[in-house]
Amino acid sequence: MEGEYYEETFTYVAEDDSSNEDQVSVQPEQAGQGGLTFFDSLASMVLSVTVLLSLFFFIPSQAFPFGTTKGAIIYFGTIIALISWLIARLKSSSLSFPKTRLSFALLPLTLIYLLSALFSDAPMVALFGTGAEIGTFMSIFVLSVLLLLIPTVFKRRKDITQMFGFLFVAFIIITVIQLLRLFIGPGFLSFGVLTSSISNIVGNWNDLGVFYGLVSVMSLIALEQLPVGKRVKTILYVLLGVSLFFLAVVNYPITWLVLGLISLFLFVYSLARKNFFPQKSALFTKEGLPVTSIIVFIIALVFIISRGSLGSSISEAFDINRIEARPSYTSTLTIGKDAIKENPLLGNGPNLFARTWVEEKPAGVNQTLFWNVDFAHGVGVFPTALTTVGLLGTIAWVIFLLVFLIGGFRSLFRMTGEDLLMNYLSISSFVGALYLWLFSFFYIPNI
Repeated sequence: MEGEYYEETFTYVAEDDSSNEDQVSVQPEQAGQGGLTFFDSLASMVLSVTVLLSLFFFIPSQAFPFGTTKGAIIYFGTIIALISWLIARLKSSSLSFPKTRLSFALLPLTLIYLLSALFSDAPMVALFGTGAEIGTFMSIFVLSVLLLLIPTVFKRRKDITQMFGFLFVAFIIITVIQLLRLFIGPGFLSFGVLTSSISNIVGNWNDLGVFYGLVSVMSLIALEQLPVGKRVKTILYVLLGVSLFFLAVVNYPITWLVLGLISLFLFVYSLARKNFFPQKSALFTKEGLPVTSIIVFIIALVFIISRGSLGSSISEAFDINRIEARPSYTSTLTIGKDAIKENPLLGNGPNLFARTWVEEKPAGVNQTLFWNVDFAHGVGVFPTALTTVGLLGTIAWVIFLLVFLIGGFRSLFRMTGEDLLMNYLSISSFVGALYLWLFSFFYIPNI
């Protein structure tokens, strides 16, 4: 059965508020200019290590499920980073954080999850669950704190490039293990828990595809935007090629759909910047069309048009078989409509979709092989919210996404092009986050 957990992703977006105090600033790396202390640096390192470990760390024992282990890493990493940051503020006798629209959009969302959990029929399940589910109030609260910490702690170029470097390290570790298991066999490097051909250290099989899609996006942006030498360009093409290879092996159609949309967006964005914002065209140092983006779009389009048959042929060549089961969009929305009739404002409670599914599932489901499966989530994160947190929660999610999109798109067209690396970090962080958020409409990822 697909995804039992849900992944919340951070975004680093320079908000475009009118006052200077409302903007996220990245400080130059000069001694004393940022006023950073040891604990500031510790908070930055802890956040980077948290993201790194959450991607591939696991305990080789059946007693420690992947979701629980990764959830614990994220929870404890966020708490340690928060404590370090608070100690730094006490030592410096100053307390400040970026007052962005995105930050304020989180407040009503978190509050609605709390109220929905408290007024649900199973408050403890809705508040805490087992600790690994994303649908609980506690997971939403902790991940909201994590999202707020990112622009608060990452004040220097070093902090941001460190995070990107750790993402590259995670890619190397995951890829080496996965390639060895793919070509030698699932029994190799199984650690006693990776027992099947689709087992991997990221999460479930589709999570692996989502991860490689993200690396594809980051590599594609670097190839199109940065004036790199031949050696670095070769490395980027290898990253992109390996990522596309694994996308084909995983054969999850949604990843091709989202990657195709993102690559098309990058192509259009590049042309728009060149043609309509020539005063800021220093960002683009290459002549001609952004060819790599359109090639990736064509590749994604081929896999989409094949309706999975091309990907299935590649998967079968590596003896990979999987069964994906989840409610359809129609079923999820039907359950949501029934839930808001009973509890229109706050829904039936976070993490309680399964209870509503048992009571209200469409009669046609009983005629399928999954008649006795109690799905913990609907087809995606946002469609599920209609059932769990009702109309208020759904509206809060819509507001959050709109603020994220408006701030992100504004930042894309207001960069000066004077610092190519910082422009790349801004573009890739927003577009990478956009890539991940799009999955929330179609998927329930690992935490």
